[in-house]
Amino acid sequence: FPSHDTAPNNLCLQSANTFSTAPWTVAANASVSGGVTISNTANFNGVSQAIGVMPAGSPCIFSIDVLKTSGATTFPGFSIQRGSYNSVALNTDTGIATARSTEVPAAFSVSDNGSYWRVCIKSDTPSATGGTIYIYPCVNSNASATWTGGNGSVTVRNAQVEAVTYQTTPSAYIPTTSSAYYGP
Repeated sequence: FPSHDTAPNNLCLQSANTFSTAPWTVAANASVSGGVTISNTANFNGVSQAIGVMPAGSPCIFSIDVLKTSGATTFPGFSIQRGSYNSVALNTDTGIATARSTEVPAAFSVSDNGSYWRVCIKSDTPSATGGTIYIYPCVNSNASATWTGGNGSVTVRNAQVEAVTYQTTPSAYIPTTSSAYYGP
């Protein structure tokens, strides 16, 4: 993968492991416990955050840590929407990610981060500014490209959205608590 081509940045307004308060939006049939474990009781309900400062004409990378599991029977999905959706499902047992068949991102990867998987999704390159990131606790029972929904939970931390040009991997996590961070 190419090296970083922009200064490190995090466009999330709140990334510091509190997914239950604004600017995060919790769907009606979803809940967040301990600030980091997201659960749902209806298909495709989870949490989202609008990112209003994504630059037009430039892709972004959405990255997040997802707690590893053993013996999971439901699997989460993650999306960055920039005009179109760019989505992957993650097998939290194996760390294998699969692009959603109708929402294939420009690039995606998963890396081992101790007791977590670091999921990275590179968006398309839209002409509009802004976008939204989504965390879905359960998209299916096999982490495949077909999302059927379901009920489940996922523990996450360290959300980050970076504006990029050529890079396909995120920089080191940069915590934010109320505003975006733009590198030096």
